[in-house]
Amino acid sequence: MTEMVVLLNGETIENESEVTINPSIQSLQVLVPMDKGMFYTLLIIEKYDSSPSSPRARTHLHELKINMSRKFPAGLTVIPLNTLPDSGYHQYILRWYRQKDSWALEKYINLKLDIQDRDSFDENDFCRKFGLEIVAESCFYSSTPALGP
Repeated sequence: MTEMVVLLNGETIENESEVTINPSIQSLQVLVPMDKGMFYTLLIIEKYDSSPSSPRARTHLHELKINMSRKFPAGLTVIPLNTLPDSGYHQYILRWYRQKDSWALEKYINLKLDIQDRDSFDENDFCRKFGLEIVAESCFYSSTPALGP
């Protein structure tokens, strides 16, 4: 796999390290070498194990960006990054996928309509449906502090 560098507010986050995220001043940047003429998708997810109150394991989608390329490294944000103040401890999993081609505006709009519930995102189905190939991944652990005094 290709190496992924993750920056939070301009500082490198080591893979599997622990950080504190302040939701009011966050800037998350992912750096991965991009092949000329290729397009990429970034998924930021979190996996939850099953429990007595929630008997099935599930995946929460924190962010989805598509059509990232050398010419347009920011890509298109389909689902913006969400972190909530005082929301506890999280494991953010970042996955970088190669797309087969650039996705047209119609596909972009359909993606927004298809992903109604961030808490039941099916990553395997999504990747299969759109023919995505994993290129790089990283993760980090964080807690979000309460806002205010």
